[in-house]
Amino acid sequence: MNISKETKLVRVMNAQAAGTSALQSASVDMQGFDAVQFVALAGAVAAAEDGAISISQSDDDTTFVTLAGTGLDVGAADGNKMFVSDIERPTGRYLRCEISRGTCQVAVDGVIAILYKGRTKPADVDATVAAAEHHVSPEEGAA
Repeated sequence: MNISKETKLVRVMNAQAAGTSALQSASVDMQGFDAVQFVALAGAVAAAEDGAISISQSDDDTTFVTLAGTGLDVGAADGNKMFVSDIERPTGRYLRCEISRGTCQVAVDGVIAILYKGRTKPADVDATVAAAEHHVSPEEGAA
């Protein structure tokens, strides 16, 4: 199995400076896929501990509702770590990552969505991917 031929990677949020405002990523269209994994990359986190990361869905890519049970707490010890939320068979067509920073001054290094369990293969490369490679048993030598 080659993971790059079985998934579609999408950068859904760029880096965000430390702050307390709520953030919403761009949405991903789940048409043709049965699952998505959001990977949120935290930067520095201040001492307060009331931030959270959740996933919401929409049928029309306009009105989003938080999915029950999603919600990863962000604390002071979580700086420069990843937060991973995996959703299988969502009932809405569009999903996005939402980051509530409360008073904890969280910097965000970015959010990536990995769509998988595609109904057709190979998955198209998203416009947010600048370059991609796939190698099988490569020989040693200069790149």
